[in-house]
Amino acid sequence: MSPQQSPPPPPHAGDNSSSRLSFQEYMQLVPLPEQPHAYGTPNGQPQQKRYMSQRASWMPGIDLPSPMREHMTFKGAAYGGHVYSQSGLAASLTFAEMREKLIKAGKGKGLKGKVFGIHTIHGYFSEAGLIDRPFIYEVTPVSTANLAFANFSVTARQPQAATSSPSGDHYPLTDAVASPLGPICFTALVSFRPTSSSQVVTQEDPPQQRFASILGSRPPSQWEPAPLVDIDRVVAMLPPGKKRGSGSFPCVDMKKVDMREYNEGRPLHERRELILYRRILSPEEKKKAEKGEKEEPDAHILTHAFEADRNGLLMCGNHVGFGDSLARAATLSYSFVVHVSPEEAIMRTPQPKQRKRHQLPPPPPPPEQHQHQHHHQRPSVPLSLIEGINGVSHGKDHEDERKRREIQERYARAEEERRREEEERRMREEEEEAKREEEEEWWIQEATFPRVEANRCVVMSKIWSPQGKHVATEYQDGIIKSSLGRSKGDNWSKL
Repeated sequence: MSPQQSPPPPPHAGDNSSSRLSFQEYMQLVPLPEQPHAYGTPNGQPQQKRYMSQRASWMPGIDLPSPMREHMTFKGAAYGGHVYSQSGLAASLTFAEMREKLIKAGKGKGLKGKVFGIHTIHGYFSEAGLIDRPFIYEVTPVSTANLAFANFSVTARQPQAATSSPSGDHYPLTDAVASPLGPICFTALVSFRPTSSSQVVTQEDPPQQRFASILGSRPPSQWEPAPLVDIDRVVAMLPPGKKRGSGSFPCVDMKKVDMREYNEGRPLHERRELILYRRILSPEEKKKAEKGEKEEPDAHILTHAFEADRNGLLMCGNHVGFGDSLARAATLSYSFVVHVSPEEAIMRTPQPKQRKRHQLPPPPPPPEQHQHQHHHQRPSVPLSLIEGINGVSHGKDHEDERKRREIQERYARAEEERRREEEERRMREEEEEAKREEEEEWWIQEATFPRVEANRCVVMSKIWSPQGKHVATEYQDGIIKSSLGRSKGDNWSKL
């Protein structure tokens, strides 16, 4: 399929998290044969590591109705956050293997048990990625003499021919050698740092405080999903159902806070966009989370970076008046810096509580039993004999027995109803507590737009934990152009 053709929806399309891929599913990499590195590398690592992606990249606009998708300027182009985050993953796998080899060789002094995580990713987009073929990553150690600040270079290329997979997904290994590779479409420098203690900690007030009245107006899950494509013109044209859907965007659920009232009348550099997000887990990952199994920080760090790349330039276009005329949006460079120790970037999953059958106290005995228990030392005399002695008829005896049975049955029903209501009340309380815990797992991306000039926009986003810690910062520079005032000879295709 040529990049000019309209691609079919990816196999992970859907409008809810149960039908969308998690980060681990979506970012699957398979190692390829190593290649010698021309200059060699220290620490006994003379090889250049190579990996191939296995799943089809998500494409911006893929969830739009077909007539609208046909007119998107970036039709057929892969989501930039895919190659960006997967490059970081390739570097992470390479560094983890390097540390493991050093430890086994007895050269990893101080490495065993130490937690490392991605510190920075500086990426540069030079060609558009295509969604109908895999990415081939080549990872080269740049500086590994000091493993406390190891650096790797990652390049991404794609085969010149589309995949041989009939589904367009689950790429076979033969795709890596079926055709020559095209030019480098993405380059990254990735650095790593171990867990460190802090002598000084400072940060500004978190958005949970600065925008408390806005964020507190509803639970996080009640905000509208992030738009499929956040261009004012496109959002206005969408059918009502599509406006409220999450689409097929993988890895995270994203909600967009309504900041229009706050932004009204403010200069661009003072405006804010708040995106709430939480990760999507596969059933297997949910089971691991329930067991409390240890998780690698890099997958979480890269999920944050993957999320932060979405819709940033498009939102900037809306703010500068291109919402009805945006003709081009393309990232040139993208930097992601983690400010904390790796473990603090992990997106915790609330541990589901085992629902227990509450042991309610046994019901008190019926009134007759109270009486029998109270007079248990009296001799047991048949009631018919007593009543016979007193001249009470057998007919009245049967009537009294019937009334006693009715009283007992009413009492039993009332007691059963009380126990049922008590159980339902406790279950409601547990469900409400679980919902409160779920609402507390949302992270916040605070996006700002400090500079626009030369047909370029800067998007700076701060990543905040649910507890209000500034975990990372994204800095993105990209092209935004309007169709108004277009000059002859301008090339409007996405880089």
